Amino acid sequence: MFPRPNARKTVLVVEDDALTREALVLALEADGHRAGRAANGQEALDLLRQGPPPDLIVLDLTMPVLDGWQFRRQQRADAALSAIPVVVLSAHSDLPRGAGPLGAAAHLQKPLEIGRLLDAVRPFLAAPRAGEHAIPAPESPAPLALVLRSTAEVAPLLDAVAGAMTGKGFARKDVFGMRLSLEEALVNAIKHGHRGDPAKQVRVRYQVTAEQAFVEVEDEGPGFDRDLVPDALSAEGLERASGRGLLLMRHFMTWVRYNARGNAVALCKQRSVALAHAEGT
Repeated sequence: MFPRPNARKTVLVVEDDALTREALVLALEADGHRAGRAANGQEALDLLRQGPPPDLIVLDLTMPVLDGWQFRRQQRADAALSAIPVVVLSAHSDLPRGAGPLGAAAHLQKPLEIGRLLDAVRPFLAAPRAGEHAIPAPESPAPLALVLRSTAEVAPLLDAVAGAMTGKGFARKDVFGMRLSLEEALVNAIKHGHRGDPAKQVRVRYQVTAEQAFVEVEDEGPGFDRDLVPDALSAEGLERASGRGLLLMRHFMTWVRYNARGNAVALCKQRSVALAHAEGT
């Protein structure tokens, strides 16, 4: 679980049901955050354009006047608002498969447990610990962040990143390579870094721009020494399953970087402009 923030951060709750909205606001405030309220997407946009931006938006999808999908389109089109991360709430059981176009940092299923909500928002609101973000991200707006605990949560994240890349016009080969590499990194973190322990969290930060897709995966495990992993193409490596994921990542990504401890990996895929044009994407 992420620590509570040292300084109070602000969350805007966009939810049309008054009882649910107030329950979320009270829970966030009890957890040490400031919380604003909006009953629909249009009211939220009006509030955002009137004052300083919040640190996070908690967004319901089914609302009158302006629903969550319409709100996200307008938010992402507004340069002053597009960098604010969004956690989506929805009762739709198929949301994980269709969440890519939303570009949300995370999504939660209704009916919502307050504990799950607080766990989901803390990565965005907690002050970073000393040395936490050892791997630098590209010089552009802060990557979106979320938390995974099991392999069941991997597919929705892959869909979100792939959807964001497709929306930015990346070539199919680029999207495939990132999806495969990211899956390897996430499964390695959960299975090897955490040994399947659901109490431990895999922190993921990702960002997709017109030029590149960047993802950082950090687990709570002890890390590993890359020099001790056999070359997957050597005689010894061919007889072992380990190491092949690292080879795939190096093959498909523009660059791959690890922190000193070996429990965090950053993947970057720069856009293949010529190929994207050839495919008509």
